[in-house]
Amino acid sequence: MKTENLYEQMTEEARLLASETKRFQIVSAKNPICREAAELLASIRNRLNAFEHMTDESGLVMRSAAESHSATLERQQIKVKRSPRLRAISPGERAKRQAMKRGALLVRGV
Repeated sequence: MKTENLYEQMTEEARLLASETKRFQIVSAKNPICREAAELLASIRNRLNAFEHMTDESGLVMRSAAESHSATLERQQIKVKRSPRLRAISPGERAKRQAMKRGALLVRGV
């Protein structure tokens, strides 16, 4: 389904929905419990379901277009920068440094 055709159908559906909603407002103001009002409500519900289906369809079309477009784009690889100091420190040395930060006294064995 072409996107332009889908948008035209959605516009037409929205226009018809607004028109039926206005008609329902006028009819229900005169007599809220009548057959015409019930039929209009059913028609409005059907139009809303159709409109929901069209928005779902347009979302799928847009998503597939975006995915195909993003597949053509080249993405730069982000390099993770690591400090050379952190890689060179052993786990024991790291534990000693953390203890020193907490206020421990360093006692060297003889």
